[in-house]
Amino acid sequence: MGLARSRATLPSGAPYEWRRYINDDHPAVKKFVRWLESLVPFARKHLLGEYYGLLELAEQGRIAHDDPPTVTRIKPLRKRPEMWELRWTMHKYELRQYHGEPSSEPSLLVALHLHLKTGPDVPAALVQRLQNSAIAYAARRFRDGAKLKWIAPAGTPPAATE
Repeated sequence: MGLARSRATLPSGAPYEWRRYINDDHPAVKKFVRWLESLVPFARKHLLGEYYGLLELAEQGRIAHDDPPTVTRIKPLRKRPEMWELRWTMHKYELRQYHGEPSSEPSLLVALHLHLKTGPDVPAALVQRLQNSAIAYAARRFRDGAKLKWIAPAGTPPAATE
């Protein structure tokens, strides 16, 4: 794809700062939150621990492309704008957070969108269509948010909470 390496994999520039620019009212984010809230408390805490652990590794520039070796935790998505996906799995669900790394702010990681990529019995064609839509939406969030320096309106709650 020809993308530069994500900052999340470059400890030499760390520490990086996450800026959350996720629209909690988007249907995919609401679905993500409903699914998260449906988990038993132990599973929810485990998943959130893994998610926040990924965010922390990204802040330190310590996400390896193959860590653990069988799981790719970060993957390039597109060039314009440059975007990546953080990837993790729980049960039969593949979970994704899309983020951008603005060249104008070299220490910034901008969280743009969350979604459940797959689930049990979801046809592959639907998975692909929904993922393409989610990536396009995240790209629009990145471009539109640049005007606001990716600062969400006051009072915007985080989507993935306990």
